[in-house]
Amino acid sequence: MPKVIKRGIGPAPTSSRPMPGPPPVAAPPQKKRIIEREVVGATHEAAEIRRRAEEDAQRILDEAQEQAYETRQHGFEEGKQEALAQYTQQISQALLQVQRMADELEPLYVGLIRDCVEKVLNQELQVNPQAIVGVVRGALVDARQQREIIVRVNPQDLDALERNKNRLLEILARANTVEVRPDASVTRGGCVVVTELGSIDASLERQLEALAQAIEIEYREGSSGASYDESELDPEDDPGGGY
Repeated sequence: MPKVIKRGIGPAPTSSRPMPGPPPVAAPPQKKRIIEREVVGATHEAAEIRRRAEEDAQRILDEAQEQAYETRQHGFEEGKQEALAQYTQQISQALLQVQRMADELEPLYVGLIRDCVEKVLNQELQVNPQAIVGVVRGALVDARQQREIIVRVNPQDLDALERNKNRLLEILARANTVEVRPDASVTRGGCVVVTELGSIDASLERQLEALAQAIEIEYREGSSGASYDESELDPEDDPGGGY
């Protein structure tokens, strides 16, 4: 059954502004260290995967350029233009292979960090069920001016919100009640806030989607710094250095 959280009736407030409540309770240092270790470990592993891929990409380019150089040397005897055409084709094929490797690596890189964060969040909810309170408070900030507010959460998160009802009401400017409804379709650790103006999706899936998008941007920006420009590969260079 839905639970309606109401403001307590007491002496008239001296100000129309809501009184600030106690600050959110921070996770114990040890718990923070465990979470940070998990995320840092996943980030390092993802970075190592990208480093190895970039090394493979460089090796492919080096081999292609060396082979092209040998073709060019041989081409001086049979025709320089033909040799240079083969050189250009070989380098182009190598660059395409490098790009394919980068495209294949991106979902692996993003998925690795996302899976790690999801695992950490699930572990946090197991040891600290009240973590849902911070999620709901964050979503209510965008609805604090609304009068009618319904919060849909996973049934397992309902009791934690009931025990912390004052922390939910203290950030609202106009509503005196918040109706919290259990909804099994909402994954534990997330919520959906419904107001007269629309919905605010703070579900776990939406949060992870936003995280994945941020990681993709970071990955592409990082990969662009290690991109290879075909124009920078001079056919007159001697990769062997000893031919």
